[in-house]
Amino acid sequence: MRALGVALLVLWTLHTIVITGPLLLDAHYKDLLDGHPRLTVSAPLSGLIQDTTPTLVKTLPVGPVLFIVSPQEMGGFAYFWLSYWFYPRHVELSGDPAAATTTNARSIVYFRRPDSAAPAAPPGYVLISDTPYPAGGDVLVFARTGS
Repeated sequence: MRALGVALLVLWTLHTIVITGPLLLDAHYKDLLDGHPRLTVSAPLSGLIQDTTPTLVKTLPVGPVLFIVSPQEMGGFAYFWLSYWFYPRHVELSGDPAAATTTNARSIVYFRRPDSAAPAAPPGYVLISDTPYPAGGDVLVFARTGS
């Protein structure tokens, strides 16, 4: 029984190498290291979140982050997308802007859609960035004061 299990594991590994090998070997190494191999499927997210995330990874202070997204994004892929990009940081996600008043996160990122009002800075936080998104809306970044 053990030999059969090992044989199936070896065959499945060989099968996987044959199927995915050409995709990995034909991709440019920089794209692989960036996490964007060609032919990858896009995340089912709004462009506001998906397009601005790589820049946020580079510019946000280290520490836990609260992301406030549209309630429509809550049931989708937003948590997995942001957790992946911001690993190993602790990621909180909320569809309610009031969550900013109860969080202990070092940064708060608010993905504001064009149809929603701009929030005021939560108590203990200061606005450090307000980046407009070309397709509408903007990304507001708040940082905790005194940290």
